[in-house]
Amino acid sequence: MKIDIRNFSENDSEVAQDVEIKFDNALFRAFYPEIAHIKAMIDKFGNDFRVKIHLDTIAHFVCDSCLEPFTKRVVIDYEHIYQIGRGELEVSEDVEVLAADTTEIDLSELLTEMVLLNHPIKMKCSDDCKGLCPECGVNLNIETCSCADGKIDRRWESLRKLIK
Repeated sequence: MKIDIRNFSENDSEVAQDVEIKFDNALFRAFYPEIAHIKAMIDKFGNDFRVKIHLDTIAHFVCDSCLEPFTKRVVIDYEHIYQIGRGELEVSEDVEVLAADTTEIDLSELLTEMVLLNHPIKMKCSDDCKGLCPECGVNLNIETCSCADGKIDRRWESLRKLIK
């Protein structure tokens, strides 16, 4: 997603676009195959630009507990400042310095980074997912099993004797 900055005035402007997030990794392309809806509010001050980005897309995951596929809406808000040429702003991770002759800001890499940084470590279909039975492998969200009824794990038997 590229934004032409040549004709921006000192007022806020909004740019909305549907984009495909580009990933080098095939696994992430599978997680995020949907088009992302991007709204960027651009605020120009002097030669600098504050870009507030709102990203909205659908992710496709497999639950780590029950192994069922599910989709989840992903919404990310982020703010980044682009400094055109050397200015008065202190350079930090949220301030990016671009060449003085820059005519457009390319958000593609930043959008990919936003998604990667907000990718969940643990993917669960719901907070109360019961997962799979460790004995028979049945999905405990769908049905119950009687595998664990009355069975005692023999590995704990020595410790049970210490309690008595």
